[in-house]
Order: sequence, then C-alpha cells, then structure tokens
Amino acid sequence: EILTALENADHIREWVMQRYIERPLLLGGHKFHLRVYVLCVGALRVFVYDRILMLIAAHKYDADDMDDIYGHLTNTARAAEDVNFDEAKFVRILEDLPAYLLKTRPGQCPDLAAATAAVQGIRESIHAITADVYGAYENEYSIFSPMSNCFEVYGLDFMVDEDLKVHFLEVNPGPDFKQTGDRLQGLIGQLWEQINVIVFDTGLVHPSVTAGEKSHAEVDAALGPEWAQRAKDFTMVYSKEWSAAKHKGGMTFIE
Repeated sequence: EILTALENADHIREWVMQRYIERPLLLGGHKFHLRVYVLCVGALRVFVYDRILMLIAAHKYDADDMDDIYGHLTNTARAAEDVNFDEAKFVRILEDLPAYLLKTRPGQCPDLAAATAAVQGIRESIHAITADVYGAYENEYSIFSPMSNCFEVYGLDFMVDEDLKVHFLEVNPGPDFKQTGDRLQGLIGQLWEQINVIVFDTGLVHPSVTAGEKSHAEVDAALGPEWAQRAKDFTMVYSKEWSAAKHKGGMTFIE
C-alpha cells in the first residue's frame, strides 16, 4: 500500500523513508522523542544546546493499536489536543532521565552513576550524529547554504530505543519554541542568552572573521575557554571551513 501510494503521488518529486523504531524506550509506558536545539554559525560551526527536551506522547504506547494517535505521536502540538494532556508530565528535560532509568532498569543502570553515564552516552551520540548530519552537506549549497555573516537555529529530533541507542529522525528549520511550554520557558531564555555570547560576544560574525582576515583555525583557537564558561549549555560539535563559502557572497555586516 505504501509503495502504491508513492507511485501515485506524482506531485511529490522525492521521498525519504525511515525504518520504524519497533522498540522505543518508554517513560512510564509512554513513547517520547528528544528535541535538540542546534546553532549553526557561518560556514560552518555547529553547536548543540545540551538542555534537551523529552516530548512525551499523551497516551500509553501500544504497538498493536495504530488507531490511537495520541499513543504514537509525540509532538507537543498534537499531544496538547488531548484532554488529559499535562505539560508538567509530558514535557520534560533529559536531566530527568537518569532517575527514571535507575528506577526502571536496574539491570542496565544499577546505580545513579551508571544511569548518569548512560544518559551522557545518549548525549554524546546526539553530538556525533549532529556533526555527521551537517558534515554530509559540506558545499552542497543547492540544498543547505549557510552564509559567513549569519547564524541559524534548528530543531533536531531524535528517538532512543530500549537498548539506549539513539536514532536520528529529522531536522526542523525555524523550530517552534512553544513546544517547550510555559513551565520551561526559562530554558529558551537561556538558549538565546547563550546564543548571543557565541555569535556576537565571540565575534564569529565580525568582519575580521567573515572577510577571511583570520583563518578558520585561528578563530577556533582564539575562542578559548571563555565562551564555554558563559555559554555552558552549548557544545561545539563541528567546525570546518567550507571552501565554497570563500567564494559565496554574504550579507553586509552592519555595526
């Protein structure tokens, strides 16, 4: 049925199909996905915001019940339509996961140190996958065209399975920050405060950088530890000068 539908959809040029994750990690019986905010600066440095959201389905997961969309769909906009939706329960952060693993998975996580290490492993997988995703588009300017004087924020979605393996789902340009909800709005405020540090206080979009007066490596070396202290929730996961960026016009920088 899927193949027939694809063959008959003449108005869509390209399709991307993903393998269904049959054994997702559940929180209290509920399916969830991870929303990760990613900052891209110039062409190209990529930073991951490590205050990662866990967006949880409103109904308990039943793999055999495909009619209950609230048990399968984990995006907050759809979950919030359910009368039983409770933001405090269904919008969490990754820092909440170690305590849950300690309680429900004594075999994998016999103590808090093991549970914390498991979650750190999830975080490191997200870093590595994010670097691979953006690295795959190096100089593919017809698809992804970062400019030297600019920055962008994306929302990347991931899912974790029962073996604590991380699966990449999709990239969302122009992410909806309302998914964070009212309770965690401070998390978004901190996101933008730290973006200001990385983008402007470090001078990554200053003319001396974007005009090529300093090499990419020199700029990285000059960043030093200060930005990491003031933007402590960000990790730089990718840094490489894209050759095509040297020849591509950008926006005019105005002080």
